[in-house]
Amino acid sequence: MADKIAGIDVHKKVLMVVVMDARRPESKPERRRFATMPGELTLILFT
Repeated sequence: MADKIAGIDVHKKVLMVVVMDARRPESKPERRRFATMPGELTLILFT
């Protein structure tokens, strides 16, 4: 089983990303927002 699970909601100008620790379902999900500009999308790979 993976340690983390994620959901991504794709829009024209923004990506909404929610990540949770699968080992601790009681923990709060981490929510992040990314613009869809190429420079901003590269941040997803490094965060």
